[in-house]
Amino acid sequence: MSNKRDMMRTFIVLILIIGFIIAYRNFVDNDILFTNEDVRAVDSEWTYKGQKIDTDEKLDLDGDEAYTLTTKLSDQFTEKQYLLLRSSLSNIKVTLNGDDIYEFKLDQGLFKIASASLWHVVPVPDHSTGSTLEITYQSPYDKMNGLINPVMYGTHGDLMFYVLEKYGQPFLIDVLILLFGIIMLIIAFIIPKNMYNNIWYVGLFAVVASLWMIGESRMLQFFTGNERLLGSLPFISIALISIPFVHYIKNIVSDPRGKILEKIIVGNWGLIGLIITLQVLDIADFFETLILSHLYMVLIIVVILNVLYKAIKLDQNKTAKHTLYAILSLFVFFTIEVYRFYFLSASDVTVLVRLGIMVFIILLSQETAKQVFKRLKKSHQSEFYEKMAYLDQLTQGPNRMAFEQDLDGAFNNLESRMNLRLVILDMNQLKNINDTHGHITGDDAIRTSYNLIDQHFGTIGKSYRIGGDEFACIIPTQDTVIFDKACLDFDESIRQYNEKLYYPLGIALGSVIYDPEHDVTVKLMMHRADVNMYKAKKNALKSTFKMS
Repeated sequence: MSNKRDMMRTFIVLILIIGFIIAYRNFVDNDILFTNEDVRAVDSEWTYKGQKIDTDEKLDLDGDEAYTLTTKLSDQFTEKQYLLLRSSLSNIKVTLNGDDIYEFKLDQGLFKIASASLWHVVPVPDHSTGSTLEITYQSPYDKMNGLINPVMYGTHGDLMFYVLEKYGQPFLIDVLILLFGIIMLIIAFIIPKNMYNNIWYVGLFAVVASLWMIGESRMLQFFTGNERLLGSLPFISIALISIPFVHYIKNIVSDPRGKILEKIIVGNWGLIGLIITLQVLDIADFFETLILSHLYMVLIIVVILNVLYKAIKLDQNKTAKHTLYAILSLFVFFTIEVYRFYFLSASDVTVLVRLGIMVFIILLSQETAKQVFKRLKKSHQSEFYEKMAYLDQLTQGPNRMAFEQDLDGAFNNLESRMNLRLVILDMNQLKNINDTHGHITGDDAIRTSYNLIDQHFGTIGKSYRIGGDEFACIIPTQDTVIFDKACLDFDESIRQYNEKLYYPLGIALGSVIYDPEHDVTVKLMMHRADVNMYKAKKNALKSTFKMS
């Protein structure tokens, strides 16, 4: 029944997210929204080698052949304008009437920085109407070479607003996922480590996934001009993204099944080291080794599915079952995105993959929260039962189990043992009180006795009820002055109580300080204290006691 409810909640969450995105997309496409009409595409005819082309197609080129697009500027360029260009891992050069007005080259050579797809804002002087504009692209990557991105123009400010308006919404989703991950990491630091480590791994996964999407977005360049960061963040993040998730799986399956996942994690770190080394030494750069990250992710998914299947079938692991649903949902989105990348020449991350990651994180968070609350409940129950195990129900003070534990701890510590005083106390008239006044009065006498003992000796040590009418105190000092004053005050309180009580209250007390010659064991020390207490008990009258 619980599994069905979890599946229903998951389905509802998925429907709500999809509905939100559909409604949101319809909203942002609505004509009543503010749009920047001052930014337009260069709509004059573009040609490549004299042939008219569309700006949304991919040219069929041989290898890393350079390609030049040509057009005549319209009468909109009578005043100074700016061109907004997008280079997809490409070198780019812009000429106007044969004169170079802008050029950007990818870094080459040993220890080169990672290549990045970038925006370029190119000023075009006024009175350029009718001028010949040529844009030459050249990418060392076959997949990227030949891509033609739209060319926009307008004022510098209008172009920036255009990019923000067009690509800001997906970027905002990425930032929200990043913030969610950071919050999860903060929670992981607050909650005790033994409570549920997977909060950390869910948060870490959300952070790494968001950094990958931020790196793949077209907005990061407007927050940092560091080309090394722009070119490396998405590739390193995609290689890292599996590590926190594999840790998550390892935590929810039994140890024998988690052994292979440890090897997967080691292999993943090895892969990251390999792709960084190949990039730095200019053997193969991040883009060229991207397929290694994708293939390793496929391997990880296959291994994880196998591990989860065995955990579900053989171990009846409900958390593994819930996690399997989350992985299958992510796998669908991941498969679609990989297909787009390799077969449809897609160069950016779609809303679809963002949706997949959001659903995946929500499903993991849902299960993680469920497990955290379950463990918190068990922890509170455990603390309650542990407290009850050391609590005397009648007096609400520590019981014999607590006394023996504390005494062993004090006796086994050399410094504590050398300063230890042990006090044993016993009520003198409990049987007479029970026989004469009943057990309810007897219980009241026990509570009164413990309260008096704790009032006077609890301030200099710790008091316990260790039996029916037996009590004990562990005092961490052998100072005679302090102890004698507590005994005198204790004696006076008993005398005052006997003046108003309708039953006689008497408590015999025996104490010893640690003697290394006689107290070889803690039992021998207790025996000496008992002997002294019984001596006092024999000589005691109804409402008096004698100190040993």
